[in-house]
Amino acid sequence: MTTPILLIESADSLRMVYRDILERAGNSVRCATTLTEGLSTYHDDPPCVVILDGLLEGPDHTATLRDFQASSPGSKILMTVPQTVLQQRPESLTDDVFDILAKPFDELRLLTAVADAHTEILRARLAKGSDTTSRIPISLIGTSPAITSLRERLEAFAQSSAPVMITGENGAGKADCARHLHRRRDPSQSGTLQEIACRIATPDTLVTDLANATPETSLLLHEIDHLPAQAAQYLLERIRADDLNVRAIISTLEGSVLDALARAGQSSELIHRLNALPLNLPRLAQRQSDLHEIAEAALPELCAVEKRGSMRLSDEAAKQLAAYDWPGNIPQLINTLHQIVVLHSGPSITAQIICEVLEDSPLAPDSPAPDLTGKTLADIERTVIEQAIRQHDGSVPKAAKSLGVSPSTLYRKRENWEADA
Repeated sequence: MTTPILLIESADSLRMVYRDILERAGNSVRCATTLTEGLSTYHDDPPCVVILDGLLEGPDHTATLRDFQASSPGSKILMTVPQTVLQQRPESLTDDVFDILAKPFDELRLLTAVADAHTEILRARLAKGSDTTSRIPISLIGTSPAITSLRERLEAFAQSSAPVMITGENGAGKADCARHLHRRRDPSQSGTLQEIACRIATPDTLVTDLANATPETSLLLHEIDHLPAQAAQYLLERIRADDLNVRAIISTLEGSVLDALARAGQSSELIHRLNALPLNLPRLAQRQSDLHEIAEAALPELCAVEKRGSMRLSDEAAKQLAAYDWPGNIPQLINTLHQIVVLHSGPSITAQIICEVLEDSPLAPDSPAPDLTGKTLADIERTVIEQAIRQHDGSVPKAAKSLGVSPSTLYRKRENWEADA
């Protein structure tokens, strides 16, 4: 499903690279170079996701973020900042921000952040007006042995206050599983679930977060394996001293605990302590028999969101869903169904419709994203520019327009490349 994105980035080269990556993944991107221009573009047509350069000069960032949220509360903001700034960032930097991307970041990190933001927007829309206290998340629906076993373990873990570690691929549903576990542990909803984004945590932010916790609070530590070393050491010391004063801790990490331990170094003790009760979410490809049931649960809500009549999968369409590998897991499946609801009419979803949408997917096996691994930013920029020029039959002005820069910028860069040859 196309995600409307507003990219606010002052550096021409970064703006070109980010825009190319995002558009190749099927997103719709508008660009701005200043906060003032970005605010104007945002008010004209609020996007789903804003990617904001955290070092842009102009209006106060805190006021800008509040302005974004006031205009369109459902939008998600991703902020990009250099790693050095992130390590010493002011506390206000994370206010109203869905995720922070530390520069330099790779293509996968960017696309994952956008996909997570889009999925969270859709999840919030689907959950609006629903009874979430007993509701099973979409990611846990099904009768396959893999998901049935996981739900049984989750129900058993809900009777304990020991730390739970939820692992799995990106998009497998770790955050939804964690929130469901919290609801099962606290059916009366008397306690809060305090969520901490470990990628951007520091000892100072943890002090603040833990000071706000109560004995009824549960902590959800997203991506615990990405917790910076100093913050990890601080959290470990609090756990060792039994000084957290919270009801329970739930952690998530991508991949396996063994992989995380191999990367953790001095933080390995923290992961061991938080892995008392492990839950591993299977990939969607490992639970093909659940696909029809997941789709049947999601379609009525998607149709309601888009104000469409009811739609159901034909038997052949269900088989087509089960035959696909779903590398993007739950978000890819939901986005595929969302696209079908928006683009097609009629009560029946056929196998042909499924095939057409999957063939257009940026995650389809026959249309992989370009491999930028190991390339420098200069190499990536040159690749993007040269490919844009080829796509426009050698026309530099047309290529420049598609990249959101002036033709003189591309001419100057080509001259520099020829001079260095």
